[in-house]
Amino acid sequence: MSSEMSSWLEQLPVERGIHAFSVRYPDAQCVSRTLTESVTPAQVEQMWHPLFETVKAFHVRRLPVGRLLCKFDNHAVQLTLRPDGMILGILMSRELAETKPPVLNRITAMFQGAMETQASTTDPTSALQY
Repeated sequence: MSSEMSSWLEQLPVERGIHAFSVRYPDAQCVSRTLTESVTPAQVEQMWHPLFETVKAFHVRRLPVGRLLCKFDNHAVQLTLRPDGMILGILMSRELAETKPPVLNRITAMFQGAMETQASTTDPTSALQY
């Protein structure tokens, strides 16, 4: 499961200012790809945990969130939730988040599209087949 997602993450388009991608499975497993030497995949996964839990908390309280953008002093995080419970996280510079480049929408559409191609199954890992 994680090797398929790792391969998918490697194929994502890269834009200057994107620092990392992560996907969290419904069972809380996480797969990450970093694009900078200043942070490791393990550090990114530790950072994502509370943010992913925030998205889940919205859904538990029946406040559905499809996409969440959190801006900090120098960085921003975009989280996208699929109906199957998988969450895509993108760590980027705040500047990139404010310019809203088309690449962010393209990456989000690719993530959502993976779900649509496998909508007939309940196995979350089957959504990773491209």
